[in-house]
Amino acid sequence: MKLAMILTAFPCVLIGVYPRVLFWLLHSHPVHYYSHTPSHVVGVLQLFLLTDLVFMVAKAAFSPHEGIVLHGLICFLAS
Repeated sequence: MKLAMILTAFPCVLIGVYPRVLFWLLHSHPVHYYSHTPSHVVGVLQLFLLTDLVFMVAKAAFSPHEGIVLHGLICFLAS
């Protein structure tokens, strides 16, 4: 399983760091696309920062609640 994860992660990281490999593999049409332009980088950073902000604000809703969850207990006991 670790070997499969490594073999899958390697091309993902390679294409993420050097996207021209993907464009070379899909060579049927010429591609003039640059993924690491300043506008793309700023947009991705804004997306990550907004996601982090929403998580920090809604962190209390994600924390475990005190008490018993009855519907989970009923489903567990019924099976």
